[in-house]
Amino acid sequence: MSKLTPAIKEAEATLQELRKAQKTLLPLLLTEIKSAIQQVEQWHEAPFADGFADNTAGYFHQLEALVELLEIYDCGSTGGFGKDQPDNLNLKERADWLLKKYKNIC
Repeated sequence: MSKLTPAIKEAEATLQELRKAQKTLLPLLLTEIKSAIQQVEQWHEAPFADGFADNTAGYFHQLEALVELLEIYDCGSTGGFGKDQPDNLNLKERADWLLKKYKNIC
């Protein structure tokens, strides 16, 4: 038996665990992105509400972090460089593009 065999078996087991986690985490991430978009839009429509600036900024940063996490999953980098993704999209457009791409998951 080769010295690599145990390492290969361990790597395969790790890969299987990652695939299981992906099935759980990806739908959760997509749901959180949808929720963050709704919160940003809700607070954007109420500019005179108490806490407007703090809430809008907080949800915007949450959306940005979630989108970047999904972009890393999707193509390995942030900023909207996924395969077939149009250039120069703003954050909301990047989020919408990713949600459309992964719509069958959640």
